[in-house]
Amino acid sequence: MPCNPPFRDRPCRLAALLLIASLVAACAGPAAMQGGAAQAAPEAVQTSASDALPAEPSAEAATSTRQLPDVELTRDILFKLLVAEVAGQRGEMRLAAEAYADLTRSTRDPRIARRATEAAVFAQNGDLALEASRIWMEADPGDEQAPQTHVSMLISSGDLEAAEPIIARVLARSGTNPGQALLQLGAMLARNNERQAVWQLAERVSTPYQQLPETHMMLAQLALNAGEIPVALSHARRAVELRPDWEPAILLSAQLLSSSDGPAALQLLGDARKRLPKARGVGLAYARALIGEGQYPKALAEFKRLAAQFPDDGELNVTVGALANDAGDQTTALTYLQRALDTNYAEQDGVRLLIGQIEAMRGNDVEALRWFDSVQPGPSFMPARIGAGRIVLKRDGIDAARALIRSVRASTPLEEVQMILAESQLLRDAGDEQAVFDLLDQATRDYAGIADIWYDHAMAAERLDRIDIVETSLRRVLELQPDHAHAYNALGYSLADRGVRLLEAKGYIEQAVELAPNDAYIIDSLGWVQYRLGELEEAEKTLRRALAQRPDPEIIAHLGEVLARRGNTDEARELLQGGLKRHPDNATLLATWARLFP
Repeated sequence: MPCNPPFRDRPCRLAALLLIASLVAACAGPAAMQGGAAQAAPEAVQTSASDALPAEPSAEAATSTRQLPDVELTRDILFKLLVAEVAGQRGEMRLAAEAYADLTRSTRDPRIARRATEAAVFAQNGDLALEASRIWMEADPGDEQAPQTHVSMLISSGDLEAAEPIIARVLARSGTNPGQALLQLGAMLARNNERQAVWQLAERVSTPYQQLPETHMMLAQLALNAGEIPVALSHARRAVELRPDWEPAILLSAQLLSSSDGPAALQLLGDARKRLPKARGVGLAYARALIGEGQYPKALAEFKRLAAQFPDDGELNVTVGALANDAGDQTTALTYLQRALDTNYAEQDGVRLLIGQIEAMRGNDVEALRWFDSVQPGPSFMPARIGAGRIVLKRDGIDAARALIRSVRASTPLEEVQMILAESQLLRDAGDEQAVFDLLDQATRDYAGIADIWYDHAMAAERLDRIDIVETSLRRVLELQPDHAHAYNALGYSLADRGVRLLEAKGYIEQAVELAPNDAYIIDSLGWVQYRLGELEEAEKTLRRALAQRPDPEIIAHLGEVLARRGNTDEARELLQGGLKRHPDNATLLATWARLFP
């Protein structure tokens, strides 16, 4: 029945105005509630009414068949409802949430409570969202979405004790799809910082569902978050047992296993790859595990298989190209890199740069220059200019090479710095270390607030054996950028390589490892300082880990030296010979070989 002002004689029902309000909101579109300028809710209120465990049937369908309260529309209710709607459409979410909360308390209508919950979430008001969702749940026990939403609010607020019985009830009512409900529960619990508590809660509420693979996947992820690695691995492997073709469970099992037993992780992935030859994720993980175990030819073969299976995958083609190039097969590398350019691979300029570098190594200077010149401004642009400059350096000398770099028109101070660093690299290629230092020394005065200038200045000083300047410049880097892992690493390595202040050097490198735990060069530095300190067993383990990540000639030299010192001369000889075969002109490898096997 239409509502005629001034509402003196006959009552109107709230249901009618709610219908009008919902139509207004629908016409206004999603921005009506979010209010255009509304920002994402903080973690305490991140969960919205739509971010809940799945319901059967949908809340909307169930609402149409349930008995809902028939609330009389008073002037006060009308006013507050209109205030809330208009405020929401204007983006004034705090006002909208508070108006809806007042209406929820006075009417206890679940439809208003639901809207109040949504408004409170957008207003980033966790307390109101929690209160409104509780009233929604209590006012309409038949609405499956209400308890699910309230659970998410309780978890976000940290009230796990209150959440637990509701979670158990929601899971029990999840019908034919408890597995999906368990996975969504795990996702909600993972956002809570009480990691031990949420893991233990999940263990309790999932007890009736131990035969579901989703149960063990959820528990594995939460146990991992809680630092319970053996428990996480046990659950992940149980998930694989229950569903052998479930790719996420296989990958999580391999990830957890790799930290303690790389060969076992490789075996697990190899077996899975045989069962699931078309699974891209398993194939990629298997290929990367082969690299981790130093089985480069097998890794290259696996990446080739994947590239043939997914020919439009630019990333796979680039990976094959890079691996083939590392293996010295430049013809294969160029074939796959050219294929990558025919895909929608995002980093096309990076591919062009690599092709140019390969052509330069093959002595095809004209082709290399063509590829370098095709690189557009962006992350690969200055490396391409350096590549072009090296060809000009070889052909026309350092003055022409420097002129090429200086011909690039810099439009920002950052680009000016990049040009200076590129010019310094060409001077280093020309063997003029003093000129490198002089250029960068001037740059530290012109660009005193740029950490990269100071870092390269320190490296130039190190090559001139100016240790006092090395330390001063690296400490300046750390003043400008306290989380500069490579500055800590360089500071420690420069001391370790000279065998001085070794404990101090180790401290710097350990700080670098903490900042960049997977950086192969930093891991190599840690192994080298361990060697200098006489910690030979630890040094070997550390350097093997670095080499597994990157077969760099300097890492090979360091590991060879440690192996020889430990009496494993045959392995050291074989390792260094393999390194020299791939890097015949590397000065560090040549010097190490001459010293160990004169």
